[in-house]
Amino acid sequence: MVKKTTLIFIVWLHILPLTATPILNKKYCGNKTELVSYNDLISNKLEENELPLYFNETITINQKLLKAPKVSNFNLPKENIAKPSTDSDSLNQDRQEASGSFQVIEDNKSWVDSFSNEDIQELPVGVKHIRENIEYAIGITQATINKDYTELTVFARVKLPQTNSNGNPIELFFGANNVKLSHQGGIVGDANLVLLGDLNIPFNAGKWMLTLKGGFDYKTGNVQNLTYVTINCDGVKELGIQGVVEFSRDLILPLTEDGKVDLREKILTPITTENGTQTIEVFNRVRGAFNVVASDWNDLLIGIDLQPFVLTQKRNNKDYNGNFQFHVNQAVLDFSDIRNDPMISNAFPNYYHENGLLLPNERTWRGVYVNTVQVKLPTEFKTNNTINRGKDERVTFGAHHLIIDNYGVSGTFYADNVFTLDEGRTNDSKAWAYSLDHIEISLAANNFIGADLEGRILLPISQAENPNKTSNELGMAYKGLITEEEYLLNVKNDSIVDFNLWNAKGQLLPNSAIELAVRDGRFRPKATLHGNLKIRANQKKEQENNNINKENLVEFDGITFQNLRLQTETPLFAVDYMGYTGEVKLANFPVSISDIGISANEFNANLYFDLAINLMGKDNGFAAKTSLTILGKFKEENYLQKWGFEGVDLDAIAVDADLGGFAIWGNLELMNDDPVYGNGFGATLGARFDVLQTEIEVNAIFGKTDFRYWMVDAMVDLPPAVGTGIINLSGFAGGASYNMRRQDFGAAINGDAFTYTPDKNYGLGLKAMVLLSLGDGAVLEGGVGFEILFNDSGGISQLGLYGQASMMGVKISGLDNITSALNKFNESATAKAKFLGYNEDAVNNSFVGRNLLDKAENEMIKVPHGDLTISTKLGVVFDFDNEVLHGELETFVNTPGGFVRGNGVNGRSGLSVIHLSKKEWYLYLGTPNNPQGFKIGVGPLNYRSEGYFMVGSIIPGSPPPPPEVSSILNLPESHLDYMRDENALKSGRGFAFG
Repeated sequence: MVKKTTLIFIVWLHILPLTATPILNKKYCGNKTELVSYNDLISNKLEENELPLYFNETITINQKLLKAPKVSNFNLPKENIAKPSTDSDSLNQDRQEASGSFQVIEDNKSWVDSFSNEDIQELPVGVKHIRENIEYAIGITQATINKDYTELTVFARVKLPQTNSNGNPIELFFGANNVKLSHQGGIVGDANLVLLGDLNIPFNAGKWMLTLKGGFDYKTGNVQNLTYVTINCDGVKELGIQGVVEFSRDLILPLTEDGKVDLREKILTPITTENGTQTIEVFNRVRGAFNVVASDWNDLLIGIDLQPFVLTQKRNNKDYNGNFQFHVNQAVLDFSDIRNDPMISNAFPNYYHENGLLLPNERTWRGVYVNTVQVKLPTEFKTNNTINRGKDERVTFGAHHLIIDNYGVSGTFYADNVFTLDEGRTNDSKAWAYSLDHIEISLAANNFIGADLEGRILLPISQAENPNKTSNELGMAYKGLITEEEYLLNVKNDSIVDFNLWNAKGQLLPNSAIELAVRDGRFRPKATLHGNLKIRANQKKEQENNNINKENLVEFDGITFQNLRLQTETPLFAVDYMGYTGEVKLANFPVSISDIGISANEFNANLYFDLAINLMGKDNGFAAKTSLTILGKFKEENYLQKWGFEGVDLDAIAVDADLGGFAIWGNLELMNDDPVYGNGFGATLGARFDVLQTEIEVNAIFGKTDFRYWMVDAMVDLPPAVGTGIINLSGFAGGASYNMRRQDFGAAINGDAFTYTPDKNYGLGLKAMVLLSLGDGAVLEGGVGFEILFNDSGGISQLGLYGQASMMGVKISGLDNITSALNKFNESATAKAKFLGYNEDAVNNSFVGRNLLDKAENEMIKVPHGDLTISTKLGVVFDFDNEVLHGELETFVNTPGGFVRGNGVNGRSGLSVIHLSKKEWYLYLGTPNNPQGFKIGVGPLNYRSEGYFMVGSIIPGSPPPPPEVSSILNLPESHLDYMRDENALKSGRGFAFG
């Protein structure tokens, strides 16, 4: 009979001396049985013929028969963090076997200090040790003796400080049945004991959980990617941990790869079981996997990979767009009571110290410490780049020191220069520019305490680029605070603000305010401003960069405003009140403002003034009146709202003053960077002197481009009876010019100032004209004069001769009878029908229809007067520089009622032109398009006569027949163009008349 003996080894996470001396039975050939020391056996103290008959095979020594207690599901944490169990019946049986072995050792008090011949008498036997409040035990339950070694079945148990749902300490069981013990007494190689199944360890009532990955069959000896302990002849060598840490969805939620919050409560995931890979449904939590080899359970500092996450609590109480996102780069699972990560002391917020959350000391803290993390701001923070990349893109910055533990997420971290004024956008349409120079975020025990912001914000009316300012001087400085409820922004408003849209500087009053509200996940900035402006502007915006230290057209100080509102929603721009208290100047003249206001819409914001300009000083001056508008224009560029200066729109300055015995009137037009006239002014003025019974009209222009120029042209009307009584002198005209020339060969000598244009090839110019009349001037008035222009060398450049005459008050015999007849014709529709020779039905059915009759009726209402006016103008110019002679004769015939008038515009009856030069010559007495002629009559009842005669080297083409002709013949106009072949030859020599 063979007596079976059982040995148990107990070990855990610290070095233990292993001096096991198993006992086995020696069986002789007879019936005698003798105890043989295993040490004697392995030291060859027995003779070969003394070995057991079956030693060359296998001898198995089992532990005493025992009934192991049933192991409860001790490792399941609370419901909110529980994982579904994947344990099989065989795995539970292995745990019960391990637990039962240690129960037998406890019951039999089979604990020994070490495995030695004196202490070990039977199996199971074990050793236990307590270190740092953790009990480690190892037990040997079975031995199989082979020729070269003994193979042991070993279980290990660890009692953790953490408790299960029943309040009992959590126990970890490891096992292996392939531990080889040499006959010399040492363990062959490394002995690995695998964790028996997965183990879930909850913390803080299930707020987060540590899962240790175990094996499903300890008999295989496989520990790859599993949790295990390693022992050797000196005791425990190391602890290998393969695990996952995961956090309750009450604390944080995972993010998907595209940065969205994963709201699925459960997901399907593949797991490995003893039956192969299976897919099960598990809670969708933030997880971090890790793999580490350590020497002590209470001294674990493990680097882990943690999923990106957000706090579960919605900061805006609506969605997760307002939450900060955290993407972990370097994280450490701190499970040590002995030490912490060297950097973690900077991570604990004051909240932890103030509320005693680190007692008894910082070293006992357990959780996840994140050294470096990428923080993604809420979606309302935008830059030009994030908008370009898509609506789900967020502004990101790197930060340090974040912790996740029993209380949730905590940390205070900051970043500088997150984005600049050029990059920041308050929203993705009509945005304001702002910078985020500093941000500091505070989280404590999964609560968002707040975030401090600093930067600069640029009003859309200000200039985004200024070579005279650094980036720290552009815009206005702000400090802000983000709380769980709102954004608070305080803008420093005592500095000078650029009002670039009006080329002004603004001083804001203390009651000005800028708010940065968030609605629907977007910043909604709004400014309500009060203050005053100092405007310095010119007519063209291009002048501003070249106008340093020079006088400006507009110099307005003390322009006040109240409730000027700027925002990114309609209306973008509005103001309640505009006024002025300071000095106002226009072109360096003192100005008073009679009205001021703003005309604003989604495209423009124009500041307008009605002005009175003091031209002669405070005591004896009189005012000219004008209107001035400073133009501001809206544009959107790179999602940014911009209001820019477009220039100054200045109406002509009107002068109308009666000073008693002397009166002056007229208009003055300022020129500012004009493409032709440069800078200067042009004026048309009239004056009346009551004592002299004389009026004067003056045209003048003074200016400068890259050279100076001027022109003055005046006409004086003399009082009656200056002369013989038959031929009287009624006035005279004259003028002078410098560096100017006439733009055309017009017949008028006293024209507008702008009929002259600057030309530095011309020098001094002179002109004079005498005005004459016959009798009292009612019959004939006229004048004759000349003009001479010198070139810059002193020679004659142009010589002009001019004349004009008007016959007025001519009586036409019999016109009174025609007038009486037309009055009766207009009064009676029956008379109208008889006079015209047709009736209403005939008209309605005719091809001309009602339109022609309506037109005739409207025109016939006019009744001609009996006075006839005939006027003519003659001008002949000799251009010596180009060797050209050019002359024009223009005649007008008019009666006030239009009964007799020329066919042309304003009653022009004819325009004759003569032109002689080396290249070409021609004489035109009218042309096909502007023939000479006149008409007599009213409306369709008229006689019309017209004709033309042309001769020379250039003959204009003849037009096709009128459209009425082609309409009557029902033919295209092109078919009736009898001159189309001749006109294709363009102009040519010859003559033409018609």
